[in-house]
Amino acid sequence: MVYLPPYIFTRAHRAGLFTLIHWYCIWGILLFGFHSSLVFADSIENSSNSKARIVYYPGSDSNYNNDSRNHFYIELLKKALNASGEQYQVKELGRGFSATRQFQLIQRGDLSVAWNFSDPERDPSFRQIPFPIDRGLMGWRLLLVRDNQQAAFSEITQISELAHLRCGQGQAWQDTKILQHNELSVSPTPSYEGLFKMLQTGHIDYLPRSILEIYSELNNHQHLNLAIDKHLMIYYPTAFYYFVNKENAELANAIERGLQTLYARGEFDKLFWQYHGDSITQANIKNRKILKLNNPFLSDENRNNLYRYWLPLPP
Repeated sequence: MVYLPPYIFTRAHRAGLFTLIHWYCIWGILLFGFHSSLVFADSIENSSNSKARIVYYPGSDSNYNNDSRNHFYIELLKKALNASGEQYQVKELGRGFSATRQFQLIQRGDLSVAWNFSDPERDPSFRQIPFPIDRGLMGWRLLLVRDNQQAAFSEITQISELAHLRCGQGQAWQDTKILQHNELSVSPTPSYEGLFKMLQTGHIDYLPRSILEIYSELNNHQHLNLAIDKHLMIYYPTAFYYFVNKENAELANAIERGLQTLYARGEFDKLFWQYHGDSITQANIKNRKILKLNNPFLSDENRNNLYRYWLPLPP
């Protein structure tokens, strides 16, 4: 062992050591306080999240990652729940669910909410929020056709002439019933993507799609050489609504309260035009021949709701 004489450890050394210990103590206190604040903030956030109920919604039913058809309904749902005064977290359950499957999942309690047409046969089993979230534009239908067949539609002026051509529709879609009721020739299929293949291969002559959907769908199927007919528009009164489980009155009331709040503030209209303004302008409705169809499947209550919030056709 090496012996160091006491005089080697001078007064200056002791002062320096005390200063170093002093600063270590200060830094220790600061670091402890910072860590404690993070833990406290994290505990508050976790406590807040634990109180928020999770609302599951369905993703797109197509295979395209850039499918934007549902973006408006998802953002509107989030804004409505935020405006309801309740705490909810909104999450996607999964993709590729047909409309029929979505309502099955709502009944089972796996899915919290979906959006679709009203249906007098289905609606009594669910709780519909009485606010037409599309303002009736799902009933404004342009025709998706093969690019080399546009001339076949340019001379049509009435429903009876269109009835000679065959259109495609989803098997469980409410539109299918409406078109068949108006004596149009319809080829239903259970496959959404199959509709576009049927059109390309000539198994159907046209595919009537809402102006809220058709531009996104055309963009996603450019490789099929399809086009939007420039002459016609089919119109029938209908609308999209949010649906929840029949027993979930709390969620239904929160969504309705939030929608009414957004509408009163003008935020609903702002979001609506943000998403759909370009499509409405691009559709050039005032220069189209409008073929009006009857919709006997629309209840009086839904018809009144639609006319309260709808976007009227151009004169």
